[in-house]
Amino acid sequence: MDDHEKRHQFVRALKGIGLILAFFLTSQIFFDQNGIENSSPNVVYADADKVFGNGPAIEDPKAVKVDYPAEVTWAWDVKAQSGSQYDNGDQSVATIGNLGNLDGKNYVNTVVQVNARVKEHDTYSGYDDLITLPNGKSYWVNELVIKKLATVGNGPAFEDPTATKVNYQAKITANWFLKGQSGSQYDNGDMSVPTIAMLNDLDGKNYVGTMVQVSERVKENLPYGGGYDSLITLSNGKSYWVNDIALEKVTPANQYKVLSVTKYVADTSDITSTRDFRADGSRFYTIKPTTDSYPLYADTFGSSNVAGQSSDVVGTYYLASEEEKVQAPDGTQTTAVHISNDNKTWYWVDKRALSTGSDGYKTAYEGMIGDGPNGAIKYWVSPDDPLASEIKAAADKWNAKIPNLFVESDSPTDVNLNFEEKNLQNDGVWASTYFKIYQNNVTKAYSFGNEATVALNTGGSSSLLVNKEKDDQGTVNIIEHELGHVLGLGHSGADGASWSFYTSPTNLMYTTTDGTSNDYNSLPDTMVNVIKFIRSLGWTYVGQPNAGEASSSANLTVKWVGIP
Repeated sequence: MDDHEKRHQFVRALKGIGLILAFFLTSQIFFDQNGIENSSPNVVYADADKVFGNGPAIEDPKAVKVDYPAEVTWAWDVKAQSGSQYDNGDQSVATIGNLGNLDGKNYVNTVVQVNARVKEHDTYSGYDDLITLPNGKSYWVNELVIKKLATVGNGPAFEDPTATKVNYQAKITANWFLKGQSGSQYDNGDMSVPTIAMLNDLDGKNYVGTMVQVSERVKENLPYGGGYDSLITLSNGKSYWVNDIALEKVTPANQYKVLSVTKYVADTSDITSTRDFRADGSRFYTIKPTTDSYPLYADTFGSSNVAGQSSDVVGTYYLASEEEKVQAPDGTQTTAVHISNDNKTWYWVDKRALSTGSDGYKTAYEGMIGDGPNGAIKYWVSPDDPLASEIKAAADKWNAKIPNLFVESDSPTDVNLNFEEKNLQNDGVWASTYFKIYQNNVTKAYSFGNEATVALNTGGSSSLLVNKEKDDQGTVNIIEHELGHVLGLGHSGADGASWSFYTSPTNLMYTTTDGTSNDYNSLPDTMVNVIKFIRSLGWTYVGQPNAGEASSSANLTVKWVGIP
């Protein structure tokens, strides 16, 4: 017999053994827990490699893999196999213990991890769940005795049924591990729970130094006693479990003492501040980037009702109406400002989170409302104007953000906005915007006229005509910047300035530019939104004369104030 024939006989022998083994496996007799004989033709659990985790549970190929925590609510029998293969469901599977006394421990009210689910093969068609206990062992159990834990807020953290409910704020003072479950159920505390992320790099953001809301607290299950895990909700609405070592509880809200209240008032005597304030004294401030994040309180300053964090709304403009001097129990004092970005919902925030602008009064102001449809600002550009195409391109960029904001007039006399090319006699200024205001000769009050002029420099090293040949888009951006002033935007930042809320010349309203398209090329939604807000306020002009006085030129003096 040659080697080839020997190999064929060996293969045939293996096949014969396989058939005998298969017959044995599909013909074996099973007895359920009641001693009833049950012949099962579809057993698939002969392979020891199918043990799940640390066992003794065996995987079920029909089961759907899941991954969520649940609470054991009832003492129930546990098994090594599911009931998906048997006519009588898991009643056909031998019981190997009970959750009320498993290895000498009661697991009722314990949090377990559910790893798989499968439908039982019986008349009522329930489900069996594959669970892993805190000790790492796995079992099959009927779904009726475990309760899936709910996520807190927007998740991913799950509630802990053994935790104590709390309600206070804390500051994150250290970088630490974020987890979806607490360490109260595990022999090694939260070290047994997988880490989701770190506080200093969660979705690309560093949360160290920010304020969080703490809603649950529970002691870790560690042999040396262990610390505590806290359930926190971040400013983005997501919840996580974190060790207390990373948190510092803040002073309760009701312990803040209001020392004084200052209602803002308008300065009607200063011609340069005519457009800075509304008639009630309110003005615009903007959240600026700060080392520490400051809470936005929906109730009183320091309350537990935190609506968000300043670090999440940097660059957002708010109308500010008043401020309070407050004192914490330790004697430290700070100033709180009342702010709103819709004139409906108001918040209190630490003034250190706010930019009050380069002049200390405002970051935005009364913008022009034109005579065109829906307040459109009418402008006219001569066809032979050497900067005509750049002016129109700048207006079109704004119209792309707010449709029909600027409309071109057919007549140079029917306009709200003029463009004037001239030598500004200042090599450091590309352009300036001037507003017409009126002074009432009787009351001496000032009011804002419905006309503005954008002066475009055509002389010296800051000539836009020269710059146009070097970088046409950079020239368009400069004019777009001036239109931002017309609409009510102040400067957003300057090199090294503590009031800056944007710190790069790429921002459209930054103080300086080198005239290239690399600068003034970013217009964030926060600026578009505040212009819409300003225009929706129905701004009450400070010191505006009545109609009779306005029509009498003898009682009015026309003046112009400018913004470089």
